[in-house]
Amino acid sequence: MSLQHVELELDINESAIRGQALLNVREIPKANRQTPTTTLNARVVEFIAKPGKGQHLEDCIRGEILEFLSRQNGFSGAIILNSHQEHRMILVVSFWTTQRIAADNCWEKSRVVRQTAGSLIDACSRVHTYGAAFAKLSGLKYESTGVSALSPEVQE
Repeated sequence: MSLQHVELELDINESAIRGQALLNVREIPKANRQTPTTTLNARVVEFIAKPGKGQHLEDCIRGEILEFLSRQNGFSGAIILNSHQEHRMILVVSFWTTQRIAADNCWEKSRVVRQTAGSLIDACSRVHTYGAAFAKLSGLKYESTGVSALSPEVQE
């Protein structure tokens, strides 16, 4: 697998609020590329659900919490990851327009999160911010789990 420099643009649609396609990434045609390349900023929050509450927490994040995030200044999208090995662990990778917003918007400590998911969360164990870039992966195939696909789709 080789990495190549590709500029990408995020296109968030209305269905993100309903927990369907959260992130649609498309390649910007060469003629329309801007210089310098825009960098995304990611805030990664690791939640540990209370025993037996993993699916409920994930549903809550996909619903009310993503709806809350979509109303935040600078929010650009999100990906929700649940661990195959530890079913209680859920990572939320939220994307933000600036590094400052990604670092300062402590949404995981908000009143909305405490009220809607507080009874489902055992711990919020880690929070980190990152600069983010997408790599174009050729021949990528993924397995459907019967849940709405949440992975970025790179269109050629």
